[in-house]
Amino acid sequence: MAQPSTSTETRIAAMTDAGEFERLATSVLRIAKPLYREIAHTGVNTSGQTIVDPLDGVSVCTDLAGQKYAIAVEHTITAKNGLSGKWLHESKGDLIKAVEELNAFCKKNPIYKPKVVLTSKLEVGSELYLSAHTLADSYSVELDIWPNDRLAEILDVYPDGQAIRQKFFGTLQTRLSNDLAAEISKKQVSRYAPPVPKSQLVRRNIASACPALDIVGSPIVFLSGESGSGKSALCFQISQETLAGEGLVFVVSHETLSSCETLDQALRKSIINEVPSLVIDNPLEEILQISQGREVLVWIEDINRSESPIDLLLKIDRSLGELSSLSDNESRRSLRVLCPVWPENLQALLNETSRTLQERTAEVEKFSLLEAREVVKRSEVVIGSAITDFEADQICELLDRDPLLIGLWVGQKGCDETEIISGYVEKCLTRCSQVSSRSVSSLRVCSGVSLLDVRQLFSGPEIR
Repeated sequence: MAQPSTSTETRIAAMTDAGEFERLATSVLRIAKPLYREIAHTGVNTSGQTIVDPLDGVSVCTDLAGQKYAIAVEHTITAKNGLSGKWLHESKGDLIKAVEELNAFCKKNPIYKPKVVLTSKLEVGSELYLSAHTLADSYSVELDIWPNDRLAEILDVYPDGQAIRQKFFGTLQTRLSNDLAAEISKKQVSRYAPPVPKSQLVRRNIASACPALDIVGSPIVFLSGESGSGKSALCFQISQETLAGEGLVFVVSHETLSSCETLDQALRKSIINEVPSLVIDNPLEEILQISQGREVLVWIEDINRSESPIDLLLKIDRSLGELSSLSDNESRRSLRVLCPVWPENLQALLNETSRTLQERTAEVEKFSLLEAREVVKRSEVVIGSAITDFEADQICELLDRDPLLIGLWVGQKGCDETEIISGYVEKCLTRCSQVSSRSVSSLRVCSGVSLLDVRQLFSGPEIR
């Protein structure tokens, strides 16, 4: 007998657990054809063991042309010398059993066309292949046979097939699948979560926090605001909402963008850093293809802290050409690139370039009174006493509803911004002193630094 020609074919042929093969073959069928996407796996129990059922899988569905199908699926790991009997035996054969089940259903539901799918862990000889089709035709039933090589091709070539292959055989993926992209998205977004407990995070109304976000007629949007104004926190919230809607989010750091010539290259590097086995030629094209119209967000963080933020701004702006070259207009509309930026970096550009970028800029607004009040009232736990709505509103107005100041406020009476930020700095220095041999006084490096510089140095907790 000829040996399987690929590692995947060999591994499929070596499977001895019928339940495991059924799970593998069912997973392959579901991603191979839209018609098979809804196949219910009826041949195993929740423990993965095969059970007595006339069918291993079944589906009642409609194809893209509107034809209704009743589909029966039978899987087998039977050896080659017993495969003909397993499928074609006149009373016990899988094909005969499947035809009987389908005919009974279609007799009651004549609008459905019967179809049988047979899978085998081995290759199927030409004689058996033709005999099976002849028998199926005699019953006016459509037949689709999936032998070893067809299953292996899906596992080796399709991105989602590679995800299944890794799950069953441990073979590392080389193509980006939807499941892997979702896994990378969640991992990257969680890495940039605001450094506060989830219980203290305040979800903003995005429409009021950044009114121009959905008005800017460009896939690239620069979120403008002072350091500490909540730009990154807003990006994090938008990212979470994108993931909740089953979209994809990729975070490109300023270090990665600085090391690449284009945004596309930076995106590729960012993804491969997560999974080095991947081979990605056209990241944006491939991501949009696997997203299938769902939202795709690229979050660039944080160019303001790079050595050359102006150069990175121009690099991002030039990437508009990359986005325009994407072949699918519908997919392009599902893509958005967000880049938080300080106003002074935008202003440092030449006038003509600055005007162009301003057209793609959305300002991040201060907290609304309700948002600011919620943040202040959550400080009750820190300061150890209750805060009424009236008291919270007074504090909010004294702090001008500034996200950074409100985020750092821990009960200071005067609500003086220098005192609030100095208190935060002193707390950071105390923490540093506790893990080093230096005293707080020797670490007190911020004396005499301007308030703007302090904001830029200590703008971590942008929103509580």
